[in-house]
Amino acid sequence: MDQADILIKAGHTHEATAYFEKAIYAADTLELKTQTTVTWANALSRASRVRNDDPELQVKAAELYHSALPRVTGDLKRLTFNNYGSLLLRQDNPMEALAVLRAVEEDYARESEPVERSRYLYNLARAFEKNDELAAAKDRYQKSAVADPKFTPASRAVSRVLLKLIARPDLVKETAQWLDTVVDHGDLSLTQETIRSVLTRSDWVSQPGFEKVLISLMRYLTVTRVGPQEFKKQWQKNLTVTGEAHQDTRLVAREMVAAYYEDFPIAFEPERGHSRFVASLRAAGQPDAERVVSAFMKIIGDGYLAIEQEDQALQRYALAWTLDTTNMEAALYAADVLLKRREKIDQSNDLLNQFIFFLFEGKGRAYLGKDWENILRFHMVLGTIYVQRGEWGFSGNPQSAIFQLEHAIEAHKRLFSQVQEDAGPIAGVKAELAYSYEEAGHYRSAGATYVDAAETAMVEGDHELTRTVVEKISRATGRLDLSEQDDRRVEHIRKLLKAPQ
Repeated sequence: MDQADILIKAGHTHEATAYFEKAIYAADTLELKTQTTVTWANALSRASRVRNDDPELQVKAAELYHSALPRVTGDLKRLTFNNYGSLLLRQDNPMEALAVLRAVEEDYARESEPVERSRYLYNLARAFEKNDELAAAKDRYQKSAVADPKFTPASRAVSRVLLKLIARPDLVKETAQWLDTVVDHGDLSLTQETIRSVLTRSDWVSQPGFEKVLISLMRYLTVTRVGPQEFKKQWQKNLTVTGEAHQDTRLVAREMVAAYYEDFPIAFEPERGHSRFVASLRAAGQPDAERVVSAFMKIIGDGYLAIEQEDQALQRYALAWTLDTTNMEAALYAADVLLKRREKIDQSNDLLNQFIFFLFEGKGRAYLGKDWENILRFHMVLGTIYVQRGEWGFSGNPQSAIFQLEHAIEAHKRLFSQVQEDAGPIAGVKAELAYSYEEAGHYRSAGATYVDAAETAMVEGDHELTRTVVEKISRATGRLDLSEQDDRRVEHIRKLLKAPQ
């Protein structure tokens, strides 16, 4: 059959026709004759694409597909109907294409693989769209995108059809849900294009429920880490919504702008967060409003830190943590700003001491609930603070790096035994503990812990950290007083690092 394909593409249609007619005549079963007919139709259809949708080839392919329809079964049935429907769309015959494609919708739903089903649903959606059945088109485009998230034409088609439809409350909500799906799939440019389009349409902005689209925008801004300068250039004007907008929409838009440019008190008491912003999201039906706003505030803080406005950054890190005390990235960044910019922001250490107090309080609550994931997080943050302060301490002193990091490692073990799966990397914490032992003069403990950290980093696939720790051991071998067993372990790690990866 490959030779016939070559003949058709080269324009030798008569020779290819003779080849296929001979093959059909020679086929000794009806099934084989049908397969050959479909193969011939597929070859003609492909060739017509190469030759600028040659109408003569298309007509012949359509005749062959049509003749095979009553006889095809199973996988061949799905393929034949889908290819024929696609050809009819190229022939600008959407009504017949829709009839052909709909005939196998149940077959595809029941039997096909995801990628195959995605392409079929995309063709079916195109047929619905060309017949002005936009709601049905949107539904099939969405199903196509879900079946294969990497198939971007389907995602883009969903947004295009959504914008064609007349705005109504249920559609606005559906658009927001779709935007969240697109963000999760990583198609951020499509998210941006769609949101920009709907923000300029007063018939959408005025609908109740439009605030859900703004929450999708907030997720987009969080994922793409949009700082205050970029926000001012790209989005602030769009969020100055008109008086025609629904009250809830105006509130969410106002709070999003305020999150970037308003001053917030720096305080670390949990549950004293920006209740106005959280309330606006709850009113919009967002169940995890605190977590969403916390993540949003964290990235805005990062933006301010990048332009060296540490006070503005700290305001947002503190707010992010008070809203969601599991947001330990915000906690770590807040601690870092307080420690490194102490003379500028917190000369008396009042803010840092307040933060440490509430971290201990949160850790206590986590222990009461046996919440090992958060216990680990609290110990890690406290350990980092005490390391940066140079307060090494000892195993029995909670206000020390050694105590907090030892307990972080123990919490990691407990978490791993509890969830029976990856509890996250721990090699970096072990390296910090080894450094703390070393600084405190506990050299034998430091050496053994450095070796343990290097082995753990190797297992976790962090070869850069492994090399860093091994180099540290090499520079301080005499001081660390490694045992013979630890020396052998280090030598084994060196061999693993030299081996081809």
